[in-house]
Amino acid sequence: MERTPVFTEEHVIEIGKQGYVDYYYQADNSDVPVDFFRVSRSMSPDLIPQSSWTGLAEVLIGGGFDNENDAKTAIRYAEAISKLKEIHSNPRADDKEVKEARLAVGLALLNERSVEATFDIKRKVEKYFGDPSNLLKIRFLAKSIGSSIIN
Repeated sequence: MERTPVFTEEHVIEIGKQGYVDYYYQADNSDVPVDFFRVSRSMSPDLIPQSSWTGLAEVLIGGGFDNENDAKTAIRYAEAISKLKEIHSNPRADDKEVKEARLAVGLALLNERSVEATFDIKRKVEKYFGDPSNLLKIRFLAKSIGSSIIN
């Protein structure tokens, strides 16, 4: 019987540590908004199972993803970049936030399937957020989510 590899959170964090610097440099040049991680994670549990990753990508990054894997790779990439931007803009980020960033980078790395496909997906995400109106959409969602948590 063949064993299926199981990744625990600790494994994914370790993978994230290894790719942290590469993603850190990508975050420096990225248009992905800081709010993306929080918005994505707040919306994920509410998804209808049928819409899953492509549905979430449609809402957060626009259309253009042909399959679940591409949509998931795009979301994980944007989450990792967003989380890195957040903690590096906050000099008082605690160990929990750093761990969360490493986990986000690890998840993004696990979703990268091939250099060419991943490059195209990342380029599509960056192009989308290069449009200021799309940044406003995420900020609006972040504000809505924040006010619904408070009320």
